[in-house]
Amino acid sequence: MLNSLTIRYPARTSGIRGFLNRFRRDVIDVEIVSARGVALRRVTYTSFSGEVRLERLREAFDFDCGSIICSDRIIFPHHSGFERFNSDAFSARLCTNLALKALSKKEGAQDVRLGIYDPEGAASDFVLAALRYCREPVVVSDNTLAYSIAANRALEELGASVRVERDPGALSECGLIIAPFRLTKPLRAFENAVVLCVGAPDISGNIYGKYSFRTPNGFDKLKPRELSEEYFCSALYSLASQHELGSIVPLSVSNSRGSQTASSIAELI
Repeated sequence: MLNSLTIRYPARTSGIRGFLNRFRRDVIDVEIVSARGVALRRVTYTSFSGEVRLERLREAFDFDCGSIICSDRIIFPHHSGFERFNSDAFSARLCTNLALKALSKKEGAQDVRLGIYDPEGAASDFVLAALRYCREPVVVSDNTLAYSIAANRALEELGASVRVERDPGALSECGLIIAPFRLTKPLRAFENAVVLCVGAPDISGNIYGKYSFRTPNGFDKLKPRELSEEYFCSALYSLASQHELGSIVPLSVSNSRGSQTASSIAELI
């Protein structure tokens, strides 16, 4: 069973009512909801004191409840026994899915120089899919073994070549760059490219990583209102093995300055 946590702080009131509220016992509501074979224990903690008492939370959750699905504003103390769910595996799929959609819409996509910046080699399977649309993608990765295997498959199965490098400078000639992880700093090689990554880094340039889509029917009724579709479906994908969600193609991707669709990305590259 999945577990989610919502924390609410009632609006502060003045006068005697506000004074008495500070002494009210916090309220915990537990609701079990399910959809499409997935059960979710949805815990709502209403704090009148302004604090969250961990002993009260332990009453609501199993002793070993695993990762908790909740807002990133909730920070659990170290050694509390609670851990917020966090994984980029699903978002990395959204990243590559949108890239393929954009390439499919691009007239003359075979002339687009595609770059893949993937230091850990987590998205090596993306290469074969991308070769349906473009020629000789450039890969920069520290995990050259994973991409060498993918390059050999591309040559044997498709007769296509893949260039594998370690130096990020090799990406400078690329118009579209896929970076299926969280970027923390810009690269000079990104200056003239549209970059799709994970997360929404506050980095100048055409770097996008926050994906928008519609939560599939049924699952939308499970999602706590304060959570984004991307984060909640990430939990379904990783914790509840709902791997079919990995086929979702985002409607758009954004950063702090704007957003793009597959069609607009195709126009930019």
